Amino acid sequence: MKKLFLLALIPFLFSCKEETKEVIPPTKRREIVATDPSSSYEIKKTLDSVLPFENLKTLRILDKVVITTVKKTVAKDSSETALLRFDFYNKIGIVQIVSAKLWTEGEGGEWYLSENALDTEKSGKKDNRFFELSYGFPACGYIHTHFLFFMDNNKLQLVTTYESMVDGEYGHWTQFEPQFSDDKLVSFTSVEVTVGADDSKPESDENLVRTFSDSIEYTFNAERWTAKRITPKGKEYRTEIKTFKELYPQE
Repeated sequence: MKKLFLLALIPFLFSCKEETKEVIPPTKRREIVATDPSSSYEIKKTLDSVLPFENLKTLRILDKVVITTVKKTVAKDSSETALLRFDFYNKIGIVQIVSAKLWTEGEGGEWYLSENALDTEKSGKKDNRFFELSYGFPACGYIHTHFLFFMDNNKLQLVTTYESMVDGEYGHWTQFEPQFSDDKLVSFTSVEVTVGADDSKPESDENLVRTFSDSIEYTFNAERWTAKRITPKGKEYRTEIKTFKELYPQE
């Protein structure tokens, strides 16, 4: 998963490096318009969207998710906290409704879907039961929020929510390490990774610091995933000094 994540991250990192460090938000809120050809409705509200599944639809598990903003509050700094409702459908009708909160920076973002969210490229193993819904403004320096879901036997669970951000060579994200038994994922760990500048040296691609914190183990018990913290919350347990090429190797 580590290798897969870095390969997916590299193009975005290089595109961010070509931009200026200061990201200027758009002057006009962009409106999300998402349509589903299998339905007769169209949602045109900011944050609201309809996302169709591909793999899960083929497996006759889920067809789509309808995301609706139930309530929104705006802080003095223009940041917003939205109470969301995820309505999951298959061809028969609604399967389950899940509620969640989302913090945004006050400018229009986009929803995107990642199926087989915990695949491993090295072994080629995948577990169709995991997928991820993510929201964020498609530009460097903006926070993206990720909702990791698990679906099995028509039961849906929001396993965890986390945030990521990339700005040039710097960034913050959650890295997953899945453990498989045959074609089923039996456990996985997560760790928060932060890449920043080495303040003791001049700012350069050759002087980067990668830190690790908040390691969590997830195990499957009684048809649900439960989390157990391995390291204390918010405490860094490992630090590495790396160059850009060492952190983000290209093959």
